Amino acid sequence: ACDAIEDVKRNLEAYKEEMCSNGELTPRQTARSSWKYINTKEESKDKYLIELPVSVSVPEDFYVKAKRGKGQKQVNKYGTPTVEQLVQQLEQAIEVKKEGKAAGMKLVFAKFDSMRSVWMAATQCTSMLDALGSLAQV
Repeated sequence: ACDAIEDVKRNLEAYKEEMCSNGELTPRQTARSSWKYINTKEESKDKYLIELPVSVSVPEDFYVKAKRGKGQKQVNKYGTPTVEQLVQQLEQAIEVKKEGKAAGMKLVFAKFDSMRSVWMAATQCTSMLDALGSLAQV
């Protein structure tokens, strides 16, 4: 699952390089230097939106999801079908990773619970020593 997550992140960067170098985004240098993925955390709602200044012209398959700023500093947040597909793969890999973690924790707790009598005896001995230690100080 972790490898799949890294693969998708590499594919997102490769998509960025492809779009910046094939001439569909103009001016190229502005697009390359200002292209930024936002909402990259696992718990983000709209993952991997593309943030570009308004001055960059984009292909038709880019659609505006949000805007930020005013005037010359305005940036648009775009989505594309390719990025959405990659984000869907990323979410599936994240879900597999979470399920793996949950299964691992289940095993840890099951192992702990299988030795309940040992832990119960250790707890009782510790509480007895604590009580005796408190009485000895009085």
